[in-house]
Amino acid sequence: QINCSEAHAGFEGLISARCHLGEVFANASACRPRMCREQQMQLTVEGVDFEVALRGAAHGSHSIGNCTSLDADLNGSFSLTCAFGDLHLDADCRLQTCTKHFSEESVNASACDQILARESCTVTCASGWEGNATSLACARGELLGALPQCKWSGIVLTLTGMTTLLVNEPVVFASDPGVTIGIR
Repeated sequence: QINCSEAHAGFEGLISARCHLGEVFANASACRPRMCREQQMQLTVEGVDFEVALRGAAHGSHSIGNCTSLDADLNGSFSLTCAFGDLHLDADCRLQTCTKHFSEESVNASACDQILARESCTVTCASGWEGNATSLACARGELLGALPQCKWSGIVLTLTGMTTLLVNEPVVFASDPGVTIGIR
């Protein structure tokens, strides 16, 4: 018996051979195209490397899927083809994008608009608010992390040159200890 892969690398099974009256008779009916085995493959998308697991398949099979099934940080589509034991992946995958879906007036999250998966952004307290900045990470199409705990610090005005300021309650405004009036 001879392994089919010795006759053709893309086949598996056994060839039975026998010799009769000086002639060799071979039966290759048990040879079949090799199946594609489950394997790990590296996929690079927009400069980010992904290790993806590909399932086994029969020779000649062709499947189409969503890139999210390869990794939750991807979107797009791919096709997978098995030919003689070799898996061929043709992927049109892109990194998922995260967009802020909150409108807290106390925070400045402008750095978090349209960031890509596996990136992070810094969220600070908005003008007039105090607190420590935090970082949000984009994963699976969502921004993950906590917003900063911002506390109101008062009105912040930056005046340059001659400015007229209209205030609803001038007495309350002028008596607020946080208000500084300066003339230069």
